[in-house]
This record gives sequence, C-alpha cells and structure tokens, in this order.
Amino acid sequence: MSNCAVVHGSLTTRGGAERVAEQIAETLNAPLYLGFSNKKCLTNKNVLYKTLFNSKIAEICNKRGAIRDLYHFWNWQYRPELTKYDTLIISGNEASWYVPPENQTIIRYIHHPPHTAYDYHYKRASNPLTKIYTLAVRTLLYHTIPFTDKYISNSEIVAKRIKKYWNVESEVIYPPINLSEYTVNEHSNRDDYYLILSRLVPRKRVDSVIKIFNKYPNKSLIIAGEGSERKKLEKQSNENISFKGYVSEKKKRILLQNANALIMPSINEDFGIVPVEAMASGTPVIGVNEGFTANHINHNKNGILYENSELNSVIQNYTIDKINYDSYEIRKSVEKYDISIFKNKINKIVKNI
Repeated sequence: MSNCAVVHGSLTTRGGAERVAEQIAETLNAPLYLGFSNKKCLTNKNVLYKTLFNSKIAEICNKRGAIRDLYHFWNWQYRPELTKYDTLIISGNEASWYVPPENQTIIRYIHHPPHTAYDYHYKRASNPLTKIYTLAVRTLLYHTIPFTDKYISNSEIVAKRIKKYWNVESEVIYPPINLSEYTVNEHSNRDDYYLILSRLVPRKRVDSVIKIFNKYPNKSLIIAGEGSERKKLEKQSNENISFKGYVSEKKKRILLQNANALIMPSINEDFGIVPVEAMASGTPVIGVNEGFTANHINHNKNGILYENSELNSVIQNYTIDKINYDSYEIRKSVEKYDISIFKNKINKIVKNI
C-alpha cells in the first residue's frame, strides 16, 4: 500500500463526517491532518492527529463563518506537509483547495457538496451577498475538480448530487458503525423517553420537535448534542425536555438503547449515522420522509416515516408498548453499514488506485 495520509478540514465537533475521517485514518494506519481542531474532540486513541491551523489568527477566524471559509480557501492551497505522501484521502470540502504535485494521487470522500452553493441555493440565495458568495464558491471549486483521481460518496443521494453539479462519477461507500459496540435492548426494558442526538443547528430542525413535545408534558424528550442554537432551543423548551450537551460514546450508546425511539427531523439528510446507531441498538427511528433518512427507514418495520405536517399526530399516538417491531430485526436492517465492509472497500480502493 502506498504512503498515505488522511485530510479533514476541521475537527471541532464530533459529527458523522469527522468520525468517518477518523475511521479512514484508523483503517489505513495513516495520520489525520486537520485544519482547525478542538482538543476535547480528538478522542480516538488509534488516530495520530496533526493540526495545521493553530495560530492566534486561526483561532479568531474559526469563530466566523465567511471568514473561516476564506481562511480555509487561502491556507489549504499550499501545504508542503502533505506533499511527501504518495496518496491523500481528503474528507469533506474545506481541504479540496489543496493543489497537489503532479505525481500525487488524490482520493476524495464527499459527505455533500457545499449545501448553500448547490442543493440549498434556491432556499438561501435571496440575499445578494449570499448570491455573490455562492457564485464565488462554485467558480473557485470548479477548477479543483480535476485534481481528484477517485471520488467516493457517502450515499446514493450524494453521488447523484455530485454527478449533477460536478459531472463526476463516484463510488458509494457508506459511513461505518461498529455493530459489536451496540447492544440490543428489548422494548419492554426501555425507559420512557424519546431521543434527539444531533448538532443543534438550523438544518437539523430540532425546534420543530420541541414545539410538539411542549404540547405533551407527559412525554419526555432528551436532546443530546451541542451547536449554535442550543441556548435558543433551551429557552423554547418546557420541563419535559432536557438537554445533555455533548455526550461520550458510552453515554450515547446507553441513551440509544433505552429510548422509546430516536427522532430524526433533519432537512434532506445526506446520510445520517445516528439512525443507524439507533437501529443497531434495536431502537426504532421516527424520521422525516426526506433525504437518506427515507432510505434508512422501512416504514412500520424499523421505524416510522412521516411528512412534516404529520409529526404531531405520530408523537401524540406513539407508545413503545403498542409497536410490534422486533428489536433484533431492526438491528439486522443496518448490517450493511458494519465497519468491516467499510474497511474492506477503503483498503481495496487505496490498494488498486
């Protein structure tokens, strides 16, 4: 296998994309280069992290969206630290500005094209500044597309998007979970709460679920995760809704295996590791009929698919003792996402490219 490294733009939160980058690095026994990082989030003991943007200026720029993007654009282009590797696996979009030497192989794992510049553009570009910004992003990104020798997408939905917007083919390799780490819990043994495990940002639509649970004081909702909307969401919530903030992997697994259901309200999810983790615990998922969430859920087999206007009635009528789902059948529905499959496919691509 060639001398390789993995690159990911930022690891300042522990979302799905960050965990995929870590898993690629662990699979290939390769260092993981990061732009921005948060030491509290560098928790995988099997990964050698190398943070590139650690100056005081970088810390300031990392706090503002547009400035942060500009900092990525400028500082990823020339990275002499990366040129010594035969192969780079670039996770996400930020580091795509990197200009490789002609003899270096580039593999890109695409979690999604930049949403505001592409698939969300029609929703967000009414502001003239947003139009200018996204036009610049699309124009500048376009010249980097030929740098990549092999594209990988995290789902069929993302593969379709990058074909439409970038006119490139990609191989789908689903993000992995280690099924052996998740314990199936029978429904009769569960605690009486619902769970959201998510970044607390607008596109996750956590506020829409809070509004519904505020109507039902006898139904408990636990929200685990951090994000820019946390304080606002806490102010909107009644006493039956509790916020746990960032939780450890151990605590996350306990929450998943004991919940009545996981709720997934996210807008047009690109993939979504959390519902897979819930199902690996035998937990049904109540998910919006959008994006890859709709692919995860086999309606009334391992969860419930709802349209936006239907969530209120679903929550009103849902109780764990009324469902007929088999916890072990729910787990079987996500076996195709096991980490062993992911490792085999990543190793094969790097070996054969």
